[in-house]
Amino acid sequence: MFWNLLSIEHTKNFRRYTLRIEMIFLCAFLVLAYIVNGIDLIQLQSGDTVYQPAVEALKADMVWPQYLTICTSFSTMFGGLLVIILVGAMTAQEYSWRTVSLQVGHGAPRLLLLTAKLVSFILPIFCLVVSPLVVGGIISAIATYYFHIGINLSQVDFPNLALIVIGIAYSLLPQAAFTFLLAVLTRSTAAAIGIGMGYFQILENILAVILLSLGGAGERIAYHLPGVMANNINSIIQKNPSLIAPSTDLPAAVLGVAVYSLVFFLLAAWIFYRQDLGS
Repeated sequence: MFWNLLSIEHTKNFRRYTLRIEMIFLCAFLVLAYIVNGIDLIQLQSGDTVYQPAVEALKADMVWPQYLTICTSFSTMFGGLLVIILVGAMTAQEYSWRTVSLQVGHGAPRLLLLTAKLVSFILPIFCLVVSPLVVGGIISAIATYYFHIGINLSQVDFPNLALIVIGIAYSLLPQAAFTFLLAVLTRSTAAAIGIGMGYFQILENILAVILLSLGGAGERIAYHLPGVMANNINSIIQKNPSLIAPSTDLPAAVLGVAVYSLVFFLLAAWIFYRQDLGS
């Protein structure tokens, strides 16, 4: 039963335009940024005074292996926003289209149905994370071949790159689960997306700053907020302290993200179990 429900949810997710539009937006923005860097490189090389270190630094940012890592930063920057829109829209629309009540009316167990709906978002999240890497990898491969007369695959740390992709996708789970909870609770696309964005993009940042300024217990609470723990995973895996100063080690951050995601799902399941789907 579960696998049939999961298959149905996967089919619905990939047939709708939301995921495709988000992937196109993310990749188009990446390509545009790459073109702008290319224009900057041409201008640097054609100037009266060519500052060679700046030229070489910009070239390095446009070719393998460095650009592959830069591609993952696009998923880090925009992934949370896009996941909130994706989960909020696809989940809440099920209520307005009465798909949920139809499935439950035809005998689908509520807990299995809700679990299948949430699990079905894992693959779309991976698609959002991987798509800029694939597109960026192709365009930068062309530049790499042009500048270096070939591509040296041994320069790319593919296992580490895969670990970064998995880490980014995993760090998006609390945002997906929280938005899922909001969509089940409010049955409104606008409310689920608006509240989800408001919390993760604005409120949590303000809350973290306030709690950190208090020190002591407030600081410890700030380090265990869902968005902060998710950022810790990206910061540690990508070795990028500019994302956020790691406040917990990787196992603790991974466990924290799992706990938050599970709690949000259990709350959604409790609400869904008690909902009157006929109204």
